[in-house]
This record gives sequence, C-alpha cells and structure tokens, in this order.
Amino acid sequence: ACWMEWGAGARAQARQAQRSWNQGWASSEQKDELDLLLQSFSESAASVAAQQQAQRARGGSIFGLWGNSKDPSHDVDIGKLQRTVELLQRRMLAAERARDTAAEQLCRAFQHADALQASMSSTEQLRQQLADMERRCDVALEIIGERNERVEQIEEDLKDCRAIFHEQLEECVRQLGDARAELDRLKQQQQN
Repeated sequence: ACWMEWGAGARAQARQAQRSWNQGWASSEQKDELDLLLQSFSESAASVAAQQQAQRARGGSIFGLWGNSKDPSHDVDIGKLQRTVELLQRRMLAAERARDTAAEQLCRAFQHADALQASMSSTEQLRQQLADMERRCDVALEIIGERNERVEQIEEDLKDCRAIFHEQLEECVRQLGDARAELDRLKQQQQN
C-alpha cells in the first residue's frame, strides 16, 4: 500500500512533468524535478524487479511484495514503468537537444545582430563622410566658379585694354605721321 501511495504521487509528478514538457522548459527547477522523477522511477523499477526475481526464485507470488494484498489491481507493471522511464528519458534528451539548438540559434542571432549593428555604425560614418565631401565639393565648385568669372572679367578687361592700346598706338602713329609731314613741309619752306 505504501508503494501504491508513492506510485500515485509519482504519477501525479509525471503528469506535472509532462505538462511542463508540453509547455517547454520554464526553469531549471522543472528540469531538476524531472531528473529526480526519472531517477526515482529507475530506482523503484530496479528494486521491484529485483524483489520480483527474488520472490520467484523462492517460489512465492509477486503479489506478496506489497503487504498481504492478493489483489492483482495493486500489482505494479514493471515493463510499463520501464517504458515510462525510457519515454521520459527520450523526451528529456529531445528537450535538451531542442534547448541546445535554440541556444545555438540565439547565439547566431546575437552575432548577426552585432554584425548588423557594426555595419550600421560604419554606414553612418560613411554617410557623414559623404556629406562632408559633398560640402567640400560644393565649396570647391563655388570657388572655381568665382575664379572662372574673375578670369573671364580679366580677359574682357585685357581685351578692352588691347583695343584701347591699339587705338592709342594708331593715334600716335597718325600723329607721328602728321608731325613728320609737318616737319617735311616746314623744311621745304625753309629751303625755299
């Protein structure tokens, strides 16, 4: 009867562990609880199996293991317990693999996020450098435009100066020609 009471409590614990399994691992306490449950199932199954073998070896009935009860409904199915333990162990291994896979995926996601963050900061730096270069280029173009305007103005002034110089030179040549003609005329008058 004592083992049956433990068995009912163990079944309740197993149902709670199953619900935890279905919901996913919320904490390490639940994992520890399942480990303890598996360990107690394994120990109980081994103990009952050993007692059954000893009872059979003595030629007795296995119904006498748990008190004086001869009722088969109180009998424990060792194979069922072992299958339950194996099932729980397989589920625990699957949950550990899923947890490890999720941890690896989370790690890769964090690494990817860090790489994206670094890329974003370098992109921001490149944008700032591009804006600075555009400002410099605009200033340089403005300076070049002003210089070109000055050069054009100087070329126009130089062209005007040349035209004036040519006009003055022609006027000087004409005046010099007039002065020579006047000098020649005066020389001829003196000689006459």
